[in-house]
Amino acid sequence: MKRSHSIIIALALLVLGGMFALRLFGAETKAVGTYEYATIRWAGKENTHIVRPGGQVEFIGMELRKLQKPDRADDRAFYMNWR
Repeated sequence: MKRSHSIIIALALLVLGGMFALRLFGAETKAVGTYEYATIRWAGKENTHIVRPGGQVEFIGMELRKLQKPDRADDRAFYMNWR
Protein backbone atom coordinates (compact mmCIF):
# COMPACT_ATOMS: atom_id res chain seq x y z
CA MET A 1 0.00 0.00 0.00
CA LYS A 2 2.78 2.42 0.88
CA ARG A 3 4.60 1.54 -2.29
CA SER A 4 1.57 2.39 -4.48
CA HIS A 5 1.21 5.77 -2.72
CA SER A 6 4.87 6.59 -3.31
CA ILE A 7 4.59 5.57 -6.99
CA ILE A 8 1.51 7.80 -7.44
CA ILE A 9 3.25 10.73 -5.75
CA ALA A 10 6.38 10.18 -7.86
CA LEU A 11 4.32 10.10 -11.06
CA ALA A 12 2.43 13.23 -10.04
CA LEU A 13 5.70 15.05 -9.35
CA LEU A 14 7.10 13.84 -12.66
CA VAL A 15 4.04 15.09 -14.55
CA LEU A 16 4.14 18.47 -12.77
CA GLY A 17 7.88 18.75 -13.42
CA GLY A 18 7.32 17.96 -17.10
CA MET A 19 4.60 20.57 -17.38
CA PHE A 20 6.86 23.13 -15.72
CA ALA A 21 9.74 22.25 -18.07
CA LEU A 22 7.51 22.59 -21.14
CA ARG A 23 6.26 25.95 -19.93
CA LEU A 24 9.80 27.10 -19.15
CA PHE A 25 11.26 26.15 -22.53
CA GLY A 26 8.19 26.80 -24.66
CA ALA A 27 8.04 29.37 -27.41
CA GLU A 28 8.08 32.98 -26.37
CA THR A 29 4.90 34.95 -26.76
CA LYS A 30 4.88 37.63 -29.42
CA ALA A 31 5.67 41.09 -28.18
CA VAL A 32 2.87 43.54 -28.76
CA GLY A 33 4.06 46.29 -31.07
CA THR A 34 3.41 49.89 -30.24
CA TYR A 35 3.07 52.65 -32.77
CA GLU A 36 3.68 56.35 -32.40
CA TYR A 37 2.64 58.94 -34.94
CA ALA A 38 3.81 62.46 -35.61
CA THR A 39 1.44 64.97 -37.16
CA ILE A 40 2.42 67.67 -39.65
CA ARG A 41 0.16 70.71 -39.43
CA TRP A 42 0.16 72.81 -42.59
CA ALA A 43 -0.66 76.46 -42.00
CA GLY A 44 1.28 78.05 -44.79
CA LYS A 45 5.03 78.04 -45.32
CA GLU A 46 5.71 80.21 -42.26
CA ASN A 47 3.44 78.46 -39.73
CA THR A 48 3.89 74.76 -40.51
CA HIS A 49 4.82 72.64 -37.52
CA ILE A 50 5.31 69.03 -36.48
CA VAL A 51 3.52 67.64 -33.42
CA ARG A 52 5.57 64.75 -32.02
CA PRO A 53 4.01 61.82 -30.09
CA GLY A 54 5.06 63.21 -26.68
CA GLY A 55 3.28 66.49 -27.39
CA GLN A 56 6.44 68.37 -28.37
CA VAL A 57 5.80 70.91 -31.13
CA GLU A 58 8.53 71.78 -33.61
CA PHE A 59 8.07 74.73 -35.96
CA ILE A 60 9.70 74.10 -39.34
CA GLY A 61 8.92 77.38 -41.08
CA MET A 62 12.58 78.45 -41.03
CA GLU A 63 13.63 75.29 -42.88
CA LEU A 64 10.85 75.67 -45.44
CA ARG A 65 11.85 79.26 -46.21
CA LYS A 66 15.31 78.05 -47.29
CA LEU A 67 13.87 75.90 -50.10
CA GLN A 68 13.45 77.09 -53.67
CA LYS A 69 9.97 76.18 -54.92
CA PRO A 70 9.50 75.68 -58.68
CA ASP A 71 7.34 78.36 -60.35
CA ARG A 72 4.26 76.30 -61.16
CA ALA A 73 4.29 74.00 -58.11
CA ASP A 74 1.55 74.08 -55.49
CA ASP A 75 2.88 75.37 -52.14
CA ARG A 76 1.35 72.71 -49.93
CA ALA A 77 2.16 69.83 -52.29
CA PHE A 78 5.79 70.91 -52.67
CA TYR A 79 6.60 71.66 -49.03
CA MET A 80 4.75 68.69 -47.54
CA ASN A 81 6.57 66.26 -49.86
CA TRP A 82 10.06 67.72 -49.56
CA ARG A 83 12.51 65.48 -47.75
